[in-house]
Amino acid sequence: MSKTENWDHSWPLDKKLDYMSKLERDWDSYGSPPISPMAIELARKILTNEDTDKYYVVSPMGGGGVFIEWKAENFKIFAEIDEDGEMFVGAGPVGGESVYFNIPGGCFVS
Repeated sequence: MSKTENWDHSWPLDKKLDYMSKLERDWDSYGSPPISPMAIELARKILTNEDTDKYYVVSPMGGGGVFIEWKAENFKIFAEIDEDGEMFVGAGPVGGESVYFNIPGGCFVS
């Protein structure tokens, strides 16, 4: 699968992650590699523990990673998981400035 034109944000979590795992090189038309199995597994572990009633967005990232964002009425938290499992995490008010930090790769993968 090379492009995300069939992507549907209303899909259940497992279908989104399964779809991402099948994306091939250049899926975004910018030469991105396939989404890494480590990024998908880490996203699956994070979101499996998440209350599914909360609003979140899950999408593939250029470079082979996975993007996750949670939004409340006035606050957001996001995680960018790269192909090596390293996470870049941010949080802050919606429409405002966020605070960012890195979590070393593989910390949550057992």
